[in-house]
Amino acid sequence: GAYGGRVGLSHDGGRLAVSDSDGRVTVYDTRARLPLGTSVRRPTGAVAFRPHSDELVLPDGDAVLLQPTPAPRHVPVPSAPPTLGPQPQVRCLDFHPTGDALLVGSGLPAVYHPATGKPLPAPGFAAEGGEEATQLRYSADGGLIAYGCRHSFGVVG
Repeated sequence: GAYGGRVGLSHDGGRLAVSDSDGRVTVYDTRARLPLGTSVRRPTGAVAFRPHSDELVLPDGDAVLLQPTPAPRHVPVPSAPPTLGPQPQVRCLDFHPTGDALLVGSGLPAVYHPATGKPLPAPGFAAEGGEEATQLRYSADGGLIAYGCRHSFGVVG
């Protein structure tokens, strides 16, 4: 498929994950400029490497998929109370600089422990009209979170 999707760069700069329009994510060795492997096909709006780890996180519907690991594992992220309709899709994500917290945009942003999927304390987000986050970023020190929606943006911390 054509490129133009999302990219994620590993903490050490040695790996680059690139999503394409077919939902395929390919990981490249940035120094050798060669592909290291391709993930299973999944529509993805974001890719990110967990700091200080070889784990790549990809949205997978209302959950996230962490890979490569001995076997990719799903981490549920209950981003909304139970509803009768489909759950919101994971649109964006970012890791805390330590890798100990995963910020997920699926409805209003929430923070989870990446290994267990359990919710962690999170600052309040004030998106206009309950808009879904389209971008999320931790500051370099992890003390602030910037978020963007279609009609609003902000910084919390």
